[in-house]
Amino acid sequence: MKKHQIWWIAFFFLIALSGGAVFCAHAAPLNFSTAESITLSSYPTTLTIGTSSVADALTANATSVLVTLSQTTGGSFTLLSLSYDLSVATSTGGGSATVSCSGGIETATLSQTTGLAVYTVTPTTQHCANASAPIIAVSPTSTNVTVNSATITWTTNIAADSTVSYGTTPSYGATSTDPSFVTAHSISLTDLSTSTLYHYAVTSASYGTSTTSGNYSFTTASGIENSAATPTFSPVAGTYYGTQNVTISCTTPASTIYYTIDGTTPTISSTAYATPIGVSSSETVNAICTATGYSTSAVASSNYVIQAVVSSVPTSTQSGGSTAYDLSVNSGALSTATTSVTLSLYGTGAYTMEVSNTSTFVGATWISYTTTLPWILAPSAGDQTVYVQFQSVRGMIVGTAQASIDLTAPPASLTSSTSSLTAEIASLRAQLAVLLAEANGTTISTTPFVFTRNLYFGITGNDVKQLQQFLIPQGSGPAAQKLKVHGTTTYFGVLTQNALIEFQKKSGITPAIGYFGPITRKYVNNLIP
Repeated sequence: MKKHQIWWIAFFFLIALSGGAVFCAHAAPLNFSTAESITLSSYPTTLTIGTSSVADALTANATSVLVTLSQTTGGSFTLLSLSYDLSVATSTGGGSATVSCSGGIETATLSQTTGLAVYTVTPTTQHCANASAPIIAVSPTSTNVTVNSATITWTTNIAADSTVSYGTTPSYGATSTDPSFVTAHSISLTDLSTSTLYHYAVTSASYGTSTTSGNYSFTTASGIENSAATPTFSPVAGTYYGTQNVTISCTTPASTIYYTIDGTTPTISSTAYATPIGVSSSETVNAICTATGYSTSAVASSNYVIQAVVSSVPTSTQSGGSTAYDLSVNSGALSTATTSVTLSLYGTGAYTMEVSNTSTFVGATWISYTTTLPWILAPSAGDQTVYVQFQSVRGMIVGTAQASIDLTAPPASLTSSTSSLTAEIASLRAQLAVLLAEANGTTISTTPFVFTRNLYFGITGNDVKQLQQFLIPQGSGPAAQKLKVHGTTTYFGVLTQNALIEFQKKSGITPAIGYFGPITRKYVNNLIP
């Protein structure tokens, strides 16, 4: 007995030295076989350690009690208050803290199942005997409902815990609880069944009082979602000359398209499509389509090969004038009595050009760059202006020019005198003669067609159709067969380009890139009987 008194004298001596703090440093765990009291001087109030409480360490200061528990403690710690409510804060997880009020006595019970935590127990200003039941201020709502989960939210006027009772009938049968005292409550329900009606009610408890809501319900998703449409590209994948403005489309209403150009798979974090994409070098464009109420579409890919064709750029004296981009009509004459004139042009680095009698170039067609071009003026007397714009091999406008001449008298009738129009008429007549001969079961001899200009992707003309008619019987490969199935046109597209590449490789013509230039043109003209 005497030893016990000496221990307590030493204990309170430590209190005096530490300014009111109490620190029990017994060998862990601390075992309290009988109830012991702790006085907090700031209130003042006395708290009672419950019988059979255990702890790894215990510290008391003027405002709170700090309890250290670990998974090896082997029990729980109970603290009782007759004067004030108790709030509990913890340094880490792995344990639980339950605060309850019964008969005017506030009880905080602490336990730890994994790891180690420090619990800070602090008295508050309200006594639990005066506590009233929480009021559900905002009714329960089910949100984020999926095929197998849902989130239930509600709000109370005072801090309280959260419990959701739920099941496939109003009798419920399952519960999910969060002991944290909050006013904004949120409980996630998982492992639900697909396409199932669930009933639920919420309960919030605080200091021995509780409130339970009425019955609510929600239905989980069906699990069958419509996928957004797979995006499409224009132009389609293929080999092209010059920059291509690629348009991506998705037929799903109110959809958003995301794309990449570095070969990676697009996600909703990728670039959102808004305007056509300028593809100036070989690359693959990948895209997905998303929309509310739809699952993400399949990934669409389109590979573009941009060829750089070496063209022959004039290095001789500028024939169109004295600047890098120039144009003159009839060698700079002031007037002409006829609409048939000759244009002199010069464009540094030009690969193709577009000529027009209007500044808007409406109806104009890109043709191969040349320094001399027969031209027909607009049939109106007075000052006539001709416009030209030059394009590089990469498809970029590199320069423009214009020139004017006075048309003194409009002609009574207009006649086309350009060499290209004459050649096309002759070709059409030859084709008509062949068709008539075939219809009559006879054969006739026709003048062979001679290619006179370079042909490339995107150009149009009857000579393009003549090239297609030449390539189809020349090749037995897949590209020529696809061109045959499609049929001939006057447009130099992907099928024509691929069939030409196939022919160039077969004939040993290099580079085999689908460009009908001087080398290939001479080779083909020699083959035509």
